[in-house]
Amino acid sequence: MEQSNQKSQPKQTVKALKLTKSYKNLTTDADTTCAGWHIILQSADAPYKVKNEDFYDKIVLITLYKNGKLLVNRQEITTKNLHKKPQPYLQLYPAWVNLITRTTAQIGISNCFPESDECWLYTLFYGQDGRMKKKLIKIEMDDSDGVAEFFRSWIHECQLKPIDVSSLKMVANEFCLPNLAKQLDYKNWQKILPKKVVNRINTDIEVDAKTSLSQKTI
Repeated sequence: MEQSNQKSQPKQTVKALKLTKSYKNLTTDADTTCAGWHIILQSADAPYKVKNEDFYDKIVLITLYKNGKLLVNRQEITTKNLHKKPQPYLQLYPAWVNLITRTTAQIGISNCFPESDECWLYTLFYGQDGRMKKKLIKIEMDDSDGVAEFFRSWIHECQLKPIDVSSLKMVANEFCLPNLAKQLDYKNWQKILPKKVVNRINTDIEVDAKTSLSQKTI
């Protein structure tokens, strides 16, 4: 999944954080600025190996700034806290920047059985207050996944109050052809959604390539 192609703003000046904990094989996987966000994604070896394998699982570390303010300081994401229970046969992979809008930093992360395509794919939605909402994503490995991701991001922005029109435009510019993005009515955001979705906009709505929401729009 590619990183958002929105134009980055000038990099913000922030103080380098001192490590308060020692990590083995710590690497920086992404260091990105956009729309007032500064996102630093790192990974390191976990203190245990993947079961029946000769390599260590990973720990993902997430650091987020918004307009120069530190929101999240090396938050640890592990296989265990993603699944809320130990999963010794799974391997965590480095995270990536999925999408950035003015309101939200979306971080992608995956957990798989080694050397297989049997994976759990998550999107972590971070708001401007540093709070995170985790979504387990179902994929079909075809173009319908992009449609589902567009609606997932659009609905997320519409759940925020007040709705930020510029963030909706950033979502459209990421997933839609330029001509379509220009035609969307951003002030009447509900026009492109089924009525049943609009009526449930403040609930936890699941969107994937097989849902009627995606199928009606492809």
